[in-house]
Amino acid sequence: MILLDINMPAMNGFEFLESYNKFNEDERYNSVVILMLTSSHSDDDKQKASKYKSVKGFLTKPVDEDNLRAALEQAVATD
Repeated sequence: MILLDINMPAMNGFEFLESYNKFNEDERYNSVVILMLTSSHSDDDKQKASKYKSVKGFLTKPVDEDNLRAALEQAVATD
């Protein structure tokens, strides 16, 4: 599982996803669950994240245990 923040200092989450997608031939790629994290409530971010098949969920910060658990359960159920 990767908890990927959209706003990171050296590379943003979408830049990471572009780099990560280059490894999509590796069978381990398909077993990784990526959950995007953001402090934004922008629907544009959610729509952009949903275009990546590796992104299995989207969480708005602050994230509590219940929200994380629900996102993980949903991500695993969609595989």
